[in-house]
Amino acid sequence: MDCVPAALLPAWRRLMAEALDWARTEPEREHAWLWLLLLASMLLHQPSASSLPARRGACDSHAARAVAVLAGEFGAALAARDAGIWRPLSDPGPPPRIPSTPGCGDAGAPAPLPAAPWLAGGPSPPPRATSAQRRALRQARHGRLSAAARTLLSEPPAPRTPAVWAKAQQLFSPSSPDLATAASVEAAFPDELAALAAAAGQLAVPRTVSRDTVTLAIRAAPRGSSPGPSGLRVEHPWALAEGGREALVGVVLLLTGEAAVTRVPSVARTALAGADLLLLRKPGGLAADGLPKLRPIGMPEALRKLAASALARTVRDAAAALLGPHEQAVGVRSACERVLHELRAQLAACPTVA
Repeated sequence: MDCVPAALLPAWRRLMAEALDWARTEPEREHAWLWLLLLASMLLHQPSASSLPARRGACDSHAARAVAVLAGEFGAALAARDAGIWRPLSDPGPPPRIPSTPGCGDAGAPAPLPAAPWLAGGPSPPPRATSAQRRALRQARHGRLSAAARTLLSEPPAPRTPAVWAKAQQLFSPSSPDLATAASVEAAFPDELAALAAAAGQLAVPRTVSRDTVTLAIRAAPRGSSPGPSGLRVEHPWALAEGGREALVGVVLLLTGEAAVTRVPSVARTALAGADLLLLRKPGGLAADGLPKLRPIGMPEALRKLAASALARTVRDAAAALLGPHEQAVGVRSACERVLHELRAQLAACPTVA
């Protein structure tokens, strides 16, 4: 339950269960998907230490945030959320709050604090933990030591500057008539696709995704992954009660079938298909242009990831039988180790083959 603060847990269980049930029973309603994708960011956002006036409202605390949402004060909840998410590039933070002592000085004036030891020539102050170090501590507390090590050793994200964003845009090819389409691929490889279609017809591929497969996909979803544009993480549904989890299974099951196209509005499909772009630094320092080498990472919606995982589980065995043995990245466990062992066996049998 650590993914949801204790003060927000009752409101989260009630509101998210109702939002999931609404989207499951009335998927044609645009407002149902809007409420589902908006709720997580309004309740569970992480506010920054911002000096913006909007951050000094009535929704600073978790309890006040829950009260505002339950009372329908969405304007105040959105203002608090935007002040925490859309933070400036350089955020100095508010001045420190100094507690006042009654009877000392003027009424309401802050009481003077004793001088810090390092200001009087004492030892240096302890360094403040970075965001990566705090995240690594949370991962280690939950027993995810490998993830904590990766967090500490990974490169920080690229700086959010116009020059870095201009360089990132060059990594993606602009839309042009020369780009490959489904029709152009079918025209270029007719024989190969016909052979694959004939082989696929002999395989028993399930036509629908079962409820058990969706449940397994939700349980096996990796914890600690980045949220999508709505702020919903895959571990947030684990804080729901039994009714909320059943509604979640129903929504994911709906998104894996034809109803995702025939019943879900186009605006909701566009929102579910969206993703945030995170620009990571590549190892090796700066490039010749003086900017870091970029590695773009897409962070899609959690509901989309769960639906895609359920679909992949459904066709995994059939895809492995169809694409193997030439393709080891689909439905093959420990594919890299398997390729390495096969290469060693080949070299042992034929040492002159290199």
